[in-house]
Amino acid sequence: MQLEMMGEIERAKPEYLVKIMVPASWLRKEKSDATILLWAEQYIREQYRAVGVAEIGWTTTYHWDKEAEGYSAQSKYSVYLYKRKI
Repeated sequence: MQLEMMGEIERAKPEYLVKIMVPASWLRKEKSDATILLWAEQYIREQYRAVGVAEIGWTTTYHWDKEAEGYSAQSKYSVYLYKRKI
C-alpha cells in the first residue's frame, strides 16, 4: 500500500502537501515499516518548499513564507505546509 500511495502522489504532483508531526497520528510501532516516511522526507526536500509551520505547545506559534523556509520546530508536535517548487 505504501508503494501505491507513493506512486499516486508522484503522479498527481499536488500543489500543496501537509505533513503532520504528531507521534500518535501515525500509530507507529517499533517494527513499523517506515518506507513511506523516509521516501516523503526526500520527496518533499526535492520537490517542495515550506510555506507554513504551526508549532504546537502550550501555545501554538505560526511561521509563514520566508520565516517557514528552513524552520525546524522544537516541539515534537507540529504541522508543516509545503508548496510545490516551480
